[in-house]
Amino acid sequence: MCMTKVSMSQVKKKYDDFILSDINFQAKEKEIIGLIGENGAGKTTLLKSIGGINKIDFGTIKKDFKELGFCFDSIPFPEELNIIQLEHVFQNIGINWDIQAFWSYIRTLHLPIKIPISNFSKGMKMQLNLCISISHHPDLLLLDEITSGLDPLMRRKVLRLIKKYVDQNDRAVIITTHNLSDVVEICTRFDLLDHGKIILEKSVQDFGAENLEKLFEETIKKVKLGE
Repeated sequence: MCMTKVSMSQVKKKYDDFILSDINFQAKEKEIIGLIGENGAGKTTLLKSIGGINKIDFGTIKKDFKELGFCFDSIPFPEELNIIQLEHVFQNIGINWDIQAFWSYIRTLHLPIKIPISNFSKGMKMQLNLCISISHHPDLLLLDEITSGLDPLMRRKVLRLIKKYVDQNDRAVIITTHNLSDVVEICTRFDLLDHGKIILEKSVQDFGAENLEKLFEETIKKVKLGE
């Protein structure tokens, strides 16, 4: 039986003018779950609530993991450093860090190691963030728009790396994306959000990108029409 890494029951979170409400959600090992929805639907707010970055206002979150990894659009390290210098920093701050795994991921994604991170594109920074996040072997990995800004070749490499990480290590991944092809290619399940609520949850197995897009559009339309 697959272990549940995180479960949420009746979770609510008010964030500025936005309300995440009545969230019932769980992620098990070996699952890659895609959070999809229109801009402002609550995908990132939900992801940050799962990770404890946002404190929830109501409900319960049960967690059964030792290590959490996450990638958001901010870069949590000094950008004047290059990757070689950054690796030395992480070696010396006492975190659970697998240096061999880190360099393996860097080579897989062909990231330049001698130029300042400030010169990286947005997509390259996200790839570096991913390499760092999975180099301490988190049980649960949270990824926010990880393929944004990537060309088709690099996007495919990143998706393959994520899937391999889950398959080999019995981990769980929750990913937000606007690219439904990402969901079809690597996700086992998707949750569709609209106005802070999960309105649909389905296995990805029976969907291609076009069918998933059609379901997405039809479901959102029904909600807006009050059906």
